[in-house]
Amino acid sequence: MENQRQMTRTEKALSICLNLAFAVSPAVAAEQHYYLEYATFRALTALVPEAPEPRLINLPDGGYELWSQGQMRLPAGDNLVAGDFNQDGHPDAALIFRSHSRRYLLIASQIQGRWVRQALIELKEQSGVTLNGSILILGPPETFVAWDGHRYRLATKAPAPAPAVDQSLTKDSPRRKALAQPPTASSATVPVPLRFFAGIPQQELRSVEIRLSYRGPSTESLPDLRFVAEGSDHTGGEVFRVIAVPVLLLQRLLEALQEPFASLVRDAEPKPFPWLSVVVETHAKGPTKTFQASLNSEDAKGIFLIFQQILKGDRLARHSLQFWGCAIDLLPPGQATDVTDHVNITINTSYRSPWDRASKLLQTGRAAPSDVRVRVTNRSGSTLTGPISVVFNLSGNARVLEPDGTTCHTTPVGRDYVQLSLRANRLLAGETVETPVRIENPEQVPITFDVKVLGGPATR
Repeated sequence: MENQRQMTRTEKALSICLNLAFAVSPAVAAEQHYYLEYATFRALTALVPEAPEPRLINLPDGGYELWSQGQMRLPAGDNLVAGDFNQDGHPDAALIFRSHSRRYLLIASQIQGRWVRQALIELKEQSGVTLNGSILILGPPETFVAWDGHRYRLATKAPAPAPAVDQSLTKDSPRRKALAQPPTASSATVPVPLRFFAGIPQQELRSVEIRLSYRGPSTESLPDLRFVAEGSDHTGGEVFRVIAVPVLLLQRLLEALQEPFASLVRDAEPKPFPWLSVVVETHAKGPTKTFQASLNSEDAKGIFLIFQQILKGDRLARHSLQFWGCAIDLLPPGQATDVTDHVNITINTSYRSPWDRASKLLQTGRAAPSDVRVRVTNRSGSTLTGPISVVFNLSGNARVLEPDGTTCHTTPVGRDYVQLSLRANRLLAGETVETPVRIENPEQVPITFDVKVLGGPATR
């Protein structure tokens, strides 16, 4: 209940901020004559849990602390703009922020009284956002944010203004309610059975995408997870929604999904309520051919397991899938065994103390930590069954680069881990395995970290 009251307060603060922006002329709004409240910032960045510890790009840490404690007012400046960017009748907000060493543009809309994430786009150099009419402009260097009727993307030229919205969308009409539902086939699409996609030649799979959408109860918006073939021309700019995989893996997914979907009743609404929507589309020339099905939570876990098994060899896809599945309770039940007390953990260096060596490396930024190597020795006297995972609990803004996964069923939750390379999936008594670990410390300050070792096949 307290969380619900807090969310109400933060959404109200954002609503007040946006209403103030809409009350002035476009020219004045472009000059940002309003303030960005800390509650507004937190409400928006809560929509992007995959971007941890968000901060404003041009605000020093000392200023951030004062602002977060209510001791400083912060003009919106180039950080936040508000308007109706795609002319659909919904209030929109665009926020520039950073997470560790990366910077992002977040676009969210207010739909039926709650804020819904529309796009998260990773930026290269841009550090500010302004609004010219309904056109978002990033810079420097000057970059435009274009709405193509389906999604936001970056463009080097100013896009044409969005067409005027159909007024039926601004009322509580069936069309407006349909906007909150998962994509369905339109007049430009042709519904097809799933077996249609299994028969597509491998060279044509670059036009196919598989999309997972959460449909269960939620207080926050969760982005769709889209899988496309490497080299696809429709990967888009929303880096946390689109995962490019080898064509062979995409083909294996399409083949493996045939049997479970064949046993489901076509077009039946899942009971007790929908949990997951699976959409397969081909974007080749001509009408878009689409397959779509909704699943309850139990059937969704079965489909999710298929994705896990096929994508287990692709680190990026596996990590993104596991992180997404953790958020909506799709991971298999169980908990990995904590075997920390059965192993010795060291860092292989020439320094007098391996922990001194790690501390020096972690203070120097992203370049030096590449030679940190973690060694795990089985001192239990018996064989430990794999997989064996080394979990890192890092202080500050330090993080593991290219982890194999993030803890979900093991405390603390949300910590990155790497897997040891084992022979026959076992760590024998007295055996030592060493693995390189890249740790980024963007603020270059002393950090501390705890290491935990997990064993067995259960969920981390």
